Amino acid sequence: MRTKICWVAAVLVVASACGAGGQPPQQQPSPTVTSTPSSPSTEPTTGPSTSVPSVTLPPITRPSTKPTGGGGEVVVEGVVVAGVEASCVLLETGADNYLLLGADPQIAVPGRRITVRGKVEPGMATFCMQGTPLAVSEAKPAQ
Repeated sequence: MRTKICWVAAVLVVASACGAGGQPPQQQPSPTVTSTPSSPSTEPTTGPSTSVPSVTLPPITRPSTKPTGGGGEVVVEGVVVAGVEASCVLLETGADNYLLLGADPQIAVPGRRITVRGKVEPGMATFCMQGTPLAVSEAKPAQ
């Protein structure tokens, strides 16, 4: 009886291995993955760059004039010149160029030498894009 059980078990194993059609099961081919070198991408990268360019900034300079009195006012003398943008007037002092904000247009005439008292505003945003902004409190012809 023991031989019959082994024989039946062996037949069942062979029958299940051969499948319903009586042929041995075919093995599916395993997928083959190949890699080809890609060309460099021209797309911009969005990740951080690994190299940071070195930048040397010029030193911060302050007006070369001495403050007169409290409140950070300065007194400067120079020649008035027209700015690149319309209605922009600059004062050239030799060392610095100041953008005159609020100067009397009858006194701040291009070509005229004037003396200006006011407060330097280096962080002020202007549309003139020239000179260091100087909020004028007084302007008069130079003597």
